[in-house]
Amino acid sequence: MNNINPGGFGFNPPPHYGAQPVGVPLVPPQNPPLPRRSRFDLRRLSMLTGLSIIAFLIMSYAFSGIIVLFADDLKAYLKGISMDTSIFSYILESLLSVFGIGLPFYIAYRAMRKKYGVDFIPFSPPESYTLMLLMIGAAFAACLLGSSFTSFLTIFLEENFGITSTYTMGDMPVTFDGKVLYFVRSAILPAFIEEFALRGVVMQPLRRYGNSFAIIVSSIIFAIMHGNLIQAPFAFIAGIALGYAVIITNSIWTGVVVHLLNNSLSVILMFLTKGNTEAQVPFYVAAIMPTIIFIGLVCFVIYLFSKKYRKRLDPPGSPLVNRVFLRDYVTTLPLLVSIISLIVQTALTVQIVK
Repeated sequence: MNNINPGGFGFNPPPHYGAQPVGVPLVPPQNPPLPRRSRFDLRRLSMLTGLSIIAFLIMSYAFSGIIVLFADDLKAYLKGISMDTSIFSYILESLLSVFGIGLPFYIAYRAMRKKYGVDFIPFSPPESYTLMLLMIGAAFAACLLGSSFTSFLTIFLEENFGITSTYTMGDMPVTFDGKVLYFVRSAILPAFIEEFALRGVVMQPLRRYGNSFAIIVSSIIFAIMHGNLIQAPFAFIAGIALGYAVIITNSIWTGVVVHLLNNSLSVILMFLTKGNTEAQVPFYVAAIMPTIIFIGLVCFVIYLFSKKYRKRLDPPGSPLVNRVFLRDYVTTLPLLVSIISLIVQTALTVQIVK
């Protein structure tokens, strides 16, 4: 997080992190600090992220193509070994999560680590478990509020503009084995793999260009990688909450815990309602989300008024997103190709009903 080396880059270096604002301390620099910033390094990070997303898209299309091409043979094989097609689908989607997202971003992580010579992802436990608990509560509540906002937005777009999404969550599992695999695929794997990829590989190196910049950019990528209109707005809001919690606690595990709690609650509620959002559920089930949101808001208020734990993300006067940094980051060919591909994929799930 050192200042950028001046030399004709066309912008002034931001305030140095050594200058502490009065009252609220800054988030300390990464330890050990990464090398000095440059716009060339920023574009390199962009290209590695773009190539990772392209690899994910290629694997997704390859998996889908193989299934379509050998659909009849696959059904006959599954019938022969007495395996339900939904079970096979959950296994395949889990493998895609590991090898489609985890592997490309792990390769990018190794490349960055070799380049910079430091492990930039904070895998260590948080410095304060009290702060971690406060951030878990606050971020979890933010995720649930984001989910509620997305539901409202979906209804608003449909009722006022006829915009709907063709995306569906698929059939709910009915067997015990199916429910276990569905939980692993939907709750456990995303919590570890997506946090490593987005809040680790993507966000952490970008912190040299501003913590707020890193959170917003990684949240945008997190949103469009979901590839559908229903999940993208929620993922952006959740990404901001998760990124903030990870940086404030200086531990990737804060994001993993919140992500796991959010996805686990979603899966459990789907099991209880059997995938039908209109189903009648007991009062104690309906009260779960408001209760968690209330507790989370209390956690956030405690954090805001705590002189011991509250921190400032960036120096006073720093822009939320530096436009020069943003332009340099999003205009590399690999990232442009991946973003356009994901936007097209999202657009294909949108349907306008007149």
